[in-house]
Amino acid sequence: MISSNLAGSPFQAAFFRGPEDVILRETRFDHVLPTERVVRVDACGICGTDINAIMLGAQDYTPLGHEVAGRVVGNDGTISDAPIVLESSSACGRCHTCRNGRPELCTDVKSFFGRPYFGIAERMVAPEISVLAYQDLDPAIATLSEPLGVALDLCEVAGITPYSNVLVVGLGPIGLMALRVAKLAGAARIYASTFSKRTRRNQLAIEFGADELLYEDEKPLHSRKLDPPPDRILITSPPPTIGSCVSPAARGAVLVYIGVGHGESDRIAFPANEFHFKKLQLRSSFAAPALRTPLALDLLRTNRIDGAKLISHRIPLSEAARALRVACLDKNEAIKVVVENDL
Repeated sequence: MISSNLAGSPFQAAFFRGPEDVILRETRFDHVLPTERVVRVDACGICGTDINAIMLGAQDYTPLGHEVAGRVVGNDGTISDAPIVLESSSACGRCHTCRNGRPELCTDVKSFFGRPYFGIAERMVAPEISVLAYQDLDPAIATLSEPLGVALDLCEVAGITPYSNVLVVGLGPIGLMALRVAKLAGAARIYASTFSKRTRRNQLAIEFGADELLYEDEKPLHSRKLDPPPDRILITSPPPTIGSCVSPAARGAVLVYIGVGHGESDRIAFPANEFHFKKLQLRSSFAAPALRTPLALDLLRTNRIDGAKLISHRIPLSEAARALRVACLDKNEAIKVVVENDL
């Protein structure tokens, strides 16, 4: 282990114990390895995973933020002019599964997780392999490359074609981007399951290509019969909602989910006979390590995914507590909250 000259330099980082208990405090890098880089954070998005963790709460103050755009800091403290984004995890490129053409099953994933500081901070440390350059993007929009990579994986696992009738369940940022990716793939029809009061998300779903919005608070999804029925169902909501997708699914449909549950929400129940007789498939999408960041950046740069429309709030790092409160508690107005480094 070799310490960088920056290892002892103090910086501000955000920590939470709950949505109403968020602090900024001074911290220092514990160490910086030769295979790592110090990053001056320009912007960091707040992810649904962050929100779930915050709402669950923590006994000790916990760092957060993994959707990061910034610039590399040299050992002499000089900040590069070249903007970069971070993959939240990267395939090593050297293990047997990577060498055999299956980097998604990498057995030596490189990540900045497990450190006592994350991306809602002035600075952070990340593996060099996770640092990717980008051009011609606002840093806040560049942070969307991380969740967009998740949406791309979701759609690829589903195998969407121009023949597909798609149902997107959950209109968070990943669901909205998956909806747009399905539209770009030429899906024949796109349904979006949502709630009537989430006006901003619902309007954006229409702009991104949804043909019909299905309001869960008006008629539960499990009781709907859709025409044509969806043969590709993208589920970005918590795992228990998987069961509600069996009934509206077309015969032979593929259900793909990315949701992570905690406690009882880590369990699903669905009508097994109907699932069996309809010849449905359930597939999981877990986009770690990240594999499609360059494609995600290109989609954002060319505006095929309009990142500016997804960002509902830009809040300075000095007001991190407000940023987390908005992201966690204002579901009707907040889509993607991005924290921008003003320190």
